[in-house]
Amino acid sequence: MTRRSIIHTGLAAAAAAAAAATGSTTARAAISAHRIEGQGEPVLLIAGYSCDLSVWDVVSPLIVAKGFRVIRFNNLGVGSNARFSSSDITIRSMAQQAAELLSALRLPAAHIVGHSMGGQIAQELAFAAPERVGSLTLLSTWASPSRRLIALLTEMSTLADKISPEAWQRSFLPWVLTDAAYATPGLIDQIVQANVANLDRLSAALLQAQAAAIGASDTSSRLSELKRPTLVAVGEQDVLTPPGYSQAVTRAIDGSEFALLPGGHGLIAEAAPQLADRLAAFHREHSIPQHG
Repeated sequence: MTRRSIIHTGLAAAAAAAAAATGSTTARAAISAHRIEGQGEPVLLIAGYSCDLSVWDVVSPLIVAKGFRVIRFNNLGVGSNARFSSSDITIRSMAQQAAELLSALRLPAAHIVGHSMGGQIAQELAFAAPERVGSLTLLSTWASPSRRLIALLTEMSTLADKISPEAWQRSFLPWVLTDAAYATPGLIDQIVQANVANLDRLSAALLQAQAAAIGASDTSSRLSELKRPTLVAVGEQDVLTPPGYSQAVTRAIDGSEFALLPGGHGLIAEAAPQLADRLAAFHREHSIPQHG
């Protein structure tokens, strides 16, 4: 199967594929909505800006097929039934929520994978509770957000209050997907309509709170303190968080590995097969001795 066909079939049928995954259960609790799929060593997937747990729909079944148990969840405030105060939305509070989910699931440790803002959350989780982190994977992320990134996310979040959800998606997707996705007939329309129909789609207020949280977080002076096995990966065509951001993170974390994958910022969909292969190899190399 070509990469373009993987992108088309994967994204177009993502929700149906995830719902039908073997061993999949979904729960809505006071902690957060979360979904558990598969069996094996636990892998906690942390979503990024503007995303709910469905952002992992393409790659999650591939990780499960490699023999891992995938846990994905909605970040603090995300979800049609979630309540939040903007002042409560910080990177550290979201990391604390992730730790609480692991505790609620009685998982002493897991492989932690964070994408974009989720990478910021994963870093804070590793600082606060290193014993919870069997391994750490940081995808398309950064330590200190650039002024350009802060400006872009702030403007996009403000724009969400002024235009329709469909127009907002069409404005943001070019920062996430590559030419290959846009060259696939009908794909962008399918993605936009799926996002607009998503009941857990983020409100403008939550987008603004997340953008503020991103801008207020800076781990650059502490990365040398991270002692967990770490993989840093990014899409070679990422224009939202270019590879230089991830390379800087790699240099700052002693012993970390760097991987350049196909695709752009949305590599968790566009490069799903390659990402699943790389994660499986990394997780097996740093196996968690006793998992639940």
